Amino acid sequence: MSTAAELPAPLLRWLREPVPEDFPYAAVVSEFQRVGKERVAAALLAALAEARTRTAAHSPLARFLDVALDKHDGRYDYGSYLAIELFPAPADTVTDRVVIRLVADALAFELAALDGADVPLPRLRPDRRTVVLRCRHGLRGLARLAARTGGPDIPEGEPVEAARAAVTAVAEDGTPQETHLLRTTLLPVDTVHDEYLFLRILQSFEMHFAISARHLATVPALLDAGDARGAGAVLGDLADRFDETAPLFSLLATMQVEAFRTFRLHTEGASAIQSNNYKRLESLCRRPDPGRLESAAYESVPVVRDEVLEGRRTVDEALASLGSSPGAAAHVERERRRFAAAYERWRRTHHRLAVRMLGDQPGSGYTAGVPYLAEARTVPVFTT
Repeated sequence: MSTAAELPAPLLRWLREPVPEDFPYAAVVSEFQRVGKERVAAALLAALAEARTRTAAHSPLARFLDVALDKHDGRYDYGSYLAIELFPAPADTVTDRVVIRLVADALAFELAALDGADVPLPRLRPDRRTVVLRCRHGLRGLARLAARTGGPDIPEGEPVEAARAAVTAVAEDGTPQETHLLRTTLLPVDTVHDEYLFLRILQSFEMHFAISARHLATVPALLDAGDARGAGAVLGDLADRFDETAPLFSLLATMQVEAFRTFRLHTEGASAIQSNNYKRLESLCRRPDPGRLESAAYESVPVVRDEVLEGRRTVDEALASLGSSPGAAAHVERERRRFAAAYERWRRTHHRLAVRMLGDQPGSGYTAGVPYLAEARTVPVFTT
């Protein structure tokens, strides 16, 4: 039977004097990363549950403990796996900075493991060739993000050394709050090296969908107000943002199939089908067809489904009633097509990667896996 002696000493001290600002995040996260969320000791989980009773509801610490205890509570899903509730609300500068730091952190982990440092998730380490490839794709992604956002300079050159310089530059530009965010949002289910990369890239995609949905939600009002050029500018910016994610897919595609299938054994119940951000973006483009709205696709995201049923206006509906000058209409149509094409490229790339990683295995969200994605990628972005 587990005893208090098996708990991290900082946590024992905190339980005696529970001051939220002094919670030993580092010690708790280190233990989760040492064994994986699937194998965390019952004594530690009980202690964290006790800590939660001494914490104000909905506080930052309470949200962290909810993420750490998702499997213990029987609430484990895609959002808790990616620790989505710990990320800041979507805002241009904030979200862009977060994505840059997520990608840089993934590279920092690869470099530390390559150098033989004592880092967690030791199983199935990739070879140097794979790490070089990851550095190359990661640098491309960082360069595109930094160029648009005015982020730190991303160097060129030999991939490993350039990645070292890039990681340093991003770290020097960081804040204590961003460092804390990175520390608390990496709670893997297993100890397989590639899960670190998987988590960071999926978190980056979630941030991309969150900010994209926020911007897309402004388009119907712009169109209704007759500002077709303003709406076209938003759609064009979103097309560019989608294209920025291409290097992240290339980075994710370097995952070892064996590694992915190993840690995936413990992710049943957590699937991208549960992504509120993705479905919100999709349903802002046009109202989902009745069959899709009544399927697992939207039953898995009840909050978004309710938004649709409440009649939230879509870009499709606003475009159908657009009344403006021919020049403005042509501009918004051009940007609409460019956005739809970029969105569809994302879906096709996602499907190709799933085919490689999943094969004929079912999805972890109780879907058919690849066949579900194959069907979903044929859903038109717009009908107008």
